[in-house]
Amino acid sequence: MKIKALILASAIIMPSLASTAQVNDNNTGTIVGQRKYELIVNEGNDSTVNAFNRGLEASRGNRAFLADIAGVYRSTFVGQAIGASTSLLELGISALMKAGENKQPKWQKAVMGESTFIRVLPMQMEILDFYREPSSIGPLDPSDMFFNGFGCRQVIEYTDAEGRPAEEEVFYVSCNVRTDSIGRMRMLNHSKFEVYVDSLRFNFALCDLPNDSLGTDISTRIPFSFEKRKDLKFIVRADITSSWITQAMQVYNDQPLGSFEIVASIDPDKLDSRGIFTYSSSNAADRAKRVSVKGDCFLVPRSYVGSNDMHTASDSWGTGQYKVEMQIAETCRINPDYYMTDGKWDKDIWGPEWKLISKRKPSKPAWRSVLEVVGVQYAGSNWISTLLEPTKTVIIQYETQELNRLINGGAAAAPSKAQAKRP
Repeated sequence: MKIKALILASAIIMPSLASTAQVNDNNTGTIVGQRKYELIVNEGNDSTVNAFNRGLEASRGNRAFLADIAGVYRSTFVGQAIGASTSLLELGISALMKAGENKQPKWQKAVMGESTFIRVLPMQMEILDFYREPSSIGPLDPSDMFFNGFGCRQVIEYTDAEGRPAEEEVFYVSCNVRTDSIGRMRMLNHSKFEVYVDSLRFNFALCDLPNDSLGTDISTRIPFSFEKRKDLKFIVRADITSSWITQAMQVYNDQPLGSFEIVASIDPDKLDSRGIFTYSSSNAADRAKRVSVKGDCFLVPRSYVGSNDMHTASDSWGTGQYKVEMQIAETCRINPDYYMTDGKWDKDIWGPEWKLISKRKPSKPAWRSVLEVVGVQYAGSNWISTLLEPTKTVIIQYETQELNRLINGGAAAAPSKAQAKRP
């Protein structure tokens, strides 16, 4: 769809406006909705767990096999972990701080401040079964691993012209555990697991850039443009923690086990017919797209339970409990080529933007607002935590033709670069 603007306004908008999709006489229309986030934890089933166990049994004790795989692992650099160096999320925050310190024009400082959006997605409950069955082998026995990855999704919920609930997806990402030979080698040699990106979708036209940290309104909103901004990235960081008790009766609560960072570089030349960036690990054509994941995580330790049947004493370890929390971020940079003429910043180009920005009233950055946890449910083979942004309202402003297509469920053509060029 061709979206003219994405506007964030305060929640004091009239209730009648917030409940309908409206088309105005001046060939534009607005839809008022609410941001909803879903934090997803994937689990396997009997078939996938049994297949995983067979792979483990084939690998156990085969030191030559594990040594060969370790060599492949080192040569392909698939094990790059997130070290002590700053991650992309931290770099985004550092860029904001640096912008405030540098003696740059106020316009550049403001634009840099709007070029990073961060949102924390907390999980309010621990999931009880990292493994399907208890183990008599030890606390880090990977057998019967039930956990199969994680993901997250953001939509904008609204009510359509006929009063029915509807939604538009902003992004979706799903990561699965590596259970191939390299993944099993990591588990058996290092008690760690890795993940890969299975699928990802990102709708740049509905993203939070330029973000709402300055409290924008319809009259001052500046829509995202690939002509004005470059290096658009969608980033997800997942942190996994666990609690357990050892055979020595030592209790560990909320211990960090590892982190993963997924980075998708949104290339405007690789959008589909709807203007959406899509990636699938099963599609060979998508391998050229810049989607990566770094990091690893220790296997969730099983708690010592002292019995495998609750009647006779024996060494046994439970099924492991854990929690997954995420941060999502969107970042971009100013495209100097758009704003410069003969090697100098052209005020006739950046000036109108600064005029809009300077009219805004400062407000608390959006990522500091607390999300409301609606609930946690188990659907299919996924745990889904739903979170809402309770004090903000999203206003999507469309050309009337594109709004009608949205209401009628049709797909619009992808926006062309020419539509964003300066006059």
